Amino acid sequence: MIKNILAVVGLFALIAGGAALAVFKPWEKTGVVSVGNTSAPVVYFDALREDGVNVERVSIEMGKAPKAVLYVSYSKLFKSPVILRAFDQNRNEIGRSKRVISGDVEDADYADFEFGARVPMKSVTFFELTKSKVEPVEEEDEADEIEPEVVVEETVADVAQDLGAEAVPATEAAPVVETVPAQ
Repeated sequence: MIKNILAVVGLFALIAGGAALAVFKPWEKTGVVSVGNTSAPVVYFDALREDGVNVERVSIEMGKAPKAVLYVSYSKLFKSPVILRAFDQNRNEIGRSKRVISGDVEDADYADFEFGARVPMKSVTFFELTKSKVEPVEEEDEADEIEPEVVVEETVADVAQDLGAEAVPATEAAPVVETVPAQ
C-alpha cells in the first residue's frame, strides 16, 4: 500500500517537474538555441548577450561553400566583427567563419557565415558565436586611391624657353664628348 502511494506521489512529482520546465524554460536563459526535433546544432552566444545580440534560430545550408545561417535579433545598437566557431561531438573546433554583424534596437536579420568546402558540416554538434578581438580593416575604394601618373616630356627647346634663352637648333649643337683620363 505504501509503495503504491509513493509511486503515485512520484508520478505527480514527475508531471509537476515536467510542467515546471515547460513553463520556466531554463534553457532559454543559458544563451543556447536549438531547433526542435531537427538535427540543427546548438548555438552558444552568451558572450554577446550583454551587447544586445540574441540568436533566435540556426540552419545549415550545404553546397560548394557550406554556410550556417543564423537569425539574429538585437536589443541594443550593435556593430562589430564576430566569429562563429563550429565544434564536433568531442568539442574539437572543426571550422570558423568571421563577418561583421550590425543592427539597431528591435532589428532582426539573417546572417550568413560561410565555411570552407572542407569543413565537415554534418559533424557539427554546436556553434559558438563570439566577438572578434580584431577590428575589421575597412576596404578602401581603389579607384579613388590610384591616380595615373602624368609624364611630361620636355625638350631642349622647352627648357631653354623656360630659362629665357633661345634654343639652339639640333644641327648646330656641339657634340658632347666625354674624356676618360688615361691610367
